[in-house]
Amino acid sequence: MDNTPAPNCVKVIDRWRDGTSPHVAIRNDCRSSQRVKVIWAYGSDSECIQLVRGRAVQHGSGAFASFDGIARC
Repeated sequence: MDNTPAPNCVKVIDRWRDGTSPHVAIRNDCRSSQRVKVIWAYGSDSECIQLVRGRAVQHGSGAFASFDGIARC
């Protein structure tokens, strides 16, 4: 599977744990919409997300997961 990094204008804006589950919030600060997914080590990656300019989304994974980046899709 190709995990080409997302452009730098797609940024992590928050990271937290809800009990034992890790979560991350990302925002698209690019000039156009971006198709991205949240990558987790030892957890389930997000589905491909069409993230429009200026919008944010959050995603969580399993208890043993560790945030591993944002990739194009």
